[in-house]
Amino acid sequence: MSTDVQPELERLRQCCDRYDDLFGLRGADDAGGGVHPALSHLGPESSPSIDFMFRQFEGVKEIRGGKHDPLVLAAHKYGARAPWFDTDEIPWCSSIACLAAEWCDRIHPSSARARSWLLVGETLTLDEWIECLRSNDVEVARNTMAIFNRGGPQDPAIIKAKGHVAQLLAYDPNDDNLLVRGGNQSNEVNQTWYKRTDLLGLRYCPSLY
Repeated sequence: MSTDVQPELERLRQCCDRYDDLFGLRGADDAGGGVHPALSHLGPESSPSIDFMFRQFEGVKEIRGGKHDPLVLAAHKYGARAPWFDTDEIPWCSSIACLAAEWCDRIHPSSARARSWLLVGETLTLDEWIECLRSNDVEVARNTMAIFNRGGPQDPAIIKAKGHVAQLLAYDPNDDNLLVRGGNQSNEVNQTWYKRTDLLGLRYCPSLY
């Protein structure tokens, strides 16, 4: 993690009582909302993953009125490097994904633009990700982001357009839908199904170290 934001992140962790147990000594699979069943057969994590961080974030939501969720604001400032975004009404799916990756020392685009995730990490096909599940590849399975079109052109080469990004959890071949955990999904961090036809790409986010 870059040293320029470390002191402020430490203060954030100490000041936000709502999140005071996020960085305890519990095992990765004992924290948060639990591992999704699609990932539950995988072995223990050797280091915190994006999946682990998003499990801690699940339930974070926008606050109506003049107040704003402190973690969403931190996501804009420290994840997307956009401190001028000072409300939780500004789209924050990419910001909180960047914060999750930042806090577990993984590559991310440092951008509030969802499609910017197409520019980082390692490209995977859906079949390759499914094979990672089958082969118990914990590292890739729990650190892969799905980038979707959201009313813009269905072209992954076009970055400056509407999109959505979230962590991939599961695939339903019957409905051809993807289950993801992400932010700004009905104004909160939750698990939601998205159409595969809207998928622009998958990116595995390796560790920086």
